[in-house]
Amino acid sequence: MLKKIYLNKNLNENILFISGISRSGKSLFAPIVSTLDKTQNFQMIPEIEEIFRLYYIGKISKEIASYIIKIYVNIKTYENYIGRNFNFRKKEWTSIYNYKNIYEIKSILKIPHDVKTFHKINKNQILFPFMIHDGVLFFKLVLSIYNKCKFIHINRHPVDLVHSWANKFVGDFHKNDPKKNFHNFLQLEYKNKTRIPYWLVSKVNEYTKIHNFYDRIIFNIYYLLEKQNNIYEMLSKNDKKKIHIVYFDNFVTDPNNELNKICNFLSTKFTKNTKKILRRERCPREINLQDRYKKLIYLNQIISENSKKLLKKIYIKHENRVGLY
Repeated sequence: MLKKIYLNKNLNENILFISGISRSGKSLFAPIVSTLDKTQNFQMIPEIEEIFRLYYIGKISKEIASYIIKIYVNIKTYENYIGRNFNFRKKEWTSIYNYKNIYEIKSILKIPHDVKTFHKINKNQILFPFMIHDGVLFFKLVLSIYNKCKFIHINRHPVDLVHSWANKFVGDFHKNDPKKNFHNFLQLEYKNKTRIPYWLVSKVNEYTKIHNFYDRIIFNIYYLLEKQNNIYEMLSKNDKKKIHIVYFDNFVTDPNNELNKICNFLSTKFTKNTKKILRRERCPREINLQDRYKKLIYLNQIISENSKKLLKKIYIKHENRVGLY
């Protein structure tokens, strides 16, 4: 009796995952990386992210997760290469016009849909970037599928993260949550009334006792960062070399220096479009440290003593560049 699922070959091994927790700066960073030489425009993969999350909490097996991820990534890689499903809405940050001129676009759209094209994708040293939330949580599974893949992990200052989550109502899953069921990550229902984000399945009792909006956000961010950093610290030296850490502050204030490091990591180089997208994303720019300090003072006035301790811990680790903080 046939039982084992046949896993298709990877259409391309040159995969890049642009990772970071929600609101860390991926949407600024991914378009810039997409302008680098021999790099396709980045793609968002919400359906694949859900597979990663279901695997992470043990709802599906590694075999099933690997099969679905391979199928999805192969399809997205191929369709991106031949221009199928390009975003032609000029003002959106995933728009193909951000990365290619009209002549390049016309050339891509003429690529035939045939077996030869499949072989070209496999043979050509083209980098295919995918934007992913919390990718380090799934690093081992990804590496088991794409041995040659690379990660760029983006870190943002925790005070800015907390305020950004609050402004977008990320991390609040109670009755007063205005986003209702439109969050972009897996949630689990607890006693038919409270929704728990998938990374807090082991912290249900603690989380459900928190009622302050900002306390919930800090609790979420603290444990999400902790879980990712714990995974990172347990990796071998060779596996850590597959992850390039970028600090948001460093990148926006000195983008050329940071991009040089990234180009070395990815074995690529700048293009004419790189400067164009840097200007659009207001890079370089100054970080308003006074504004950040005011945010911190405000937070310390409205959060619990426990939240102050948690925020201080991740604040200090970020300032000292500890692991993935």
